[in-house]
Amino acid sequence: PFPGPGQEVPISGGGGGLGARLAVKLAQHCQARLLLLGRRPRDPQIDAVVASVKADHPDAIYASGFYFTGGRW
Repeated sequence: PFPGPGQEVPISGGGGGLGARLAVKLAQHCQARLLLLGRRPRDPQIDAVVASVKADHPDAIYASGFYFTGGRW
């Protein structure tokens, strides 16, 4: 099932490839808040992904940086 209204969905790798496609589909089919996460700073390709997601869901944002969720390297 898709996330519901008001739920927050972080998408790792949201700036390109599969993560970007997932973000676009979620924006089209659910009302969850989308947080696209990526290691790259914003560039024209990422801006295009964000614009595509925001066309269906204006509450989406992109954040870049390195993040670690735990575990061992």
